[in-house]
Amino acid sequence: MKLAFALALVLSVPAFGAETPARKDVLALAARVADWQLQHMDAKHVTHFKEESREPRSWEQGAFWVGMTRLADVSGEKRFSKAIVDMGRANAWKPGPRLYHADDHVIAQSYLWAARRRSPRCAPTSTPSSPGPPTRT
Repeated sequence: MKLAFALALVLSVPAFGAETPARKDVLALAARVADWQLQHMDAKHVTHFKEESREPRSWEQGAFWVGMTRLADVSGEKRFSKAIVDMGRANAWKPGPRLYHADDHVIAQSYLWAARRRSPRCAPTSTPSSPGPPTRT
């Protein structure tokens, strides 16, 4: 335990002398990164070498878009909000295909974000043809 504390103390020393970047600088860098990623989307999804990431409603896509919702909130930039809504429309506001798998529900967090902001182009994540909650027999 003492070794872990000493190690944490030694590793944190350089951080004490470093300046904290200004909020506007951090937001500007985050916006640059987001703009780059949005410009380099492959068929409306984040590119990656794994097959699963090609699915526009996979957890990897969901993680990206949930991050975009936070950036849209803190930056106030309309282009990020528009990109989120455009993605939701392209996905028909549907989660992934596995009903009981959390990975397939992550993307719906960005849909709910759009719905909370009363996006005129946002639809619910379920339809009358969707199965309801499981029933016990």
